[in-house]
Amino acid sequence: MHVQDLIRHIEHHAPPACAASWDRCGVQVAARREAISAVAVTLDPTPAAIQQAIALGCEFLLAHHPVALTAQLPCRLDAYRDTLQAALGGDLWVYSAHTSLDANPDGPAGWLAHALGLSQIQVLEETFRQTPVLGLLPDGRMQDIPQGITPVMAAPGPTGLLLAVWPQDLDALRAIASGPWLEAPLSAPKRTAGIGQVGDLPEPVSWETLRTRLEHWGVPCNRLVGQPPRRITRVAICPGSGASLGRAAFDRGAQVFITGDIKYHDAQALEPLGLTVDAGHFSLEETMMRTWMEILARELAPLGIHVHFIPGHNPIRMG
Repeated sequence: MHVQDLIRHIEHHAPPACAASWDRCGVQVAARREAISAVAVTLDPTPAAIQQAIALGCEFLLAHHPVALTAQLPCRLDAYRDTLQAALGGDLWVYSAHTSLDANPDGPAGWLAHALGLSQIQVLEETFRQTPVLGLLPDGRMQDIPQGITPVMAAPGPTGLLLAVWPQDLDALRAIASGPWLEAPLSAPKRTAGIGQVGDLPEPVSWETLRTRLEHWGVPCNRLVGQPPRRITRVAICPGSGASLGRAAFDRGAQVFITGDIKYHDAQALEPLGLTVDAGHFSLEETMMRTWMEILARELAPLGIHVHFIPGHNPIRMG
C-alpha cells in the first residue's frame, strides 16, 4: 500500500479538520520509503516503541500523542532527540492522530461510551461543525458518483443529478462535471465533532454497579472527587486529560465524569458538582489505541497490510 493511501485511510477515522487548533496531528517524521506492508499502533511515539516497530518489520508507526506540540530543534540530549534519531535511523514514518482521533466520538475514542451503551450522545467541546453543499452535476447519473462518496441526498433532475454532499467530497465531483458545476450551502443537517462525550445509560444504576463495570474494563476507580450519587442515569467521559471539561459535563446533566489528570485545584472546583473519576491519563487512551489497532487490522488485512499493537507504558503506579 502506498503511504499516502494509508494516511487517507487513517484520516477517515481521525479527520485532521476535527483536531483542536493548538494540536500537531499528522506526519511527525517522514521516511523515504513509500510502500507500506506493516503498521505499528501505539499510544506514545517513544524511542522504545520506534525500535520495537522497526524490529517487527514495520515501515509506519501510528501513535496517538505527537512527538512534540511545538516545532523545535533537537538541541538537547533528551527523549525528543532520541525519538527523532530512532525514527530517522530506521527510515520509519511516524504519524500522530491526537485530537483528530479524540474528536471523533463514533470512532475508537468512544469505546467506553459504546461499552456503557450510552445513548443521546453529545460532545463536550465542539471542535468541528459542518453542513452539506447542494450541487447540480450536469447530465449526471447515479452511477457517475465516484466510489467512496456517500451523498446525503441524491435525486435525478431534468438537467442533471441533484446532490447534497459533505464539503470534503466537492473536489471529486467538480472533477467529473461535464458542464458548469453549480453549488449552494445548506443549513441542515449539521454534522459536529468534538472532544469528550456525555450520554444516557440504558437504565439507572448505582455507583457500585457502575464501578464494577468500569474496573472490569480496566478503568481504575481509586481516585475520586465528590460524593457518589445514589442513582446514575447520565455519564460523561473524556479520555486523557479532561479536567477543563468537567463543568461542561455536569452542566449537561452528568452525575459521573470519567477522565484523567485531575489536579488539586481542579478537584476543588469539581467536588461540589458531582462525582469525578480520575482514571489517569493512560488507561482510557491505551484501550482506545488497542481498539483502533483491531479495527485497522480487520480493514487492512484484505489489502495485505499487517497491523501490530505495541503496548504503552504507564509511568504512574500505585505503591
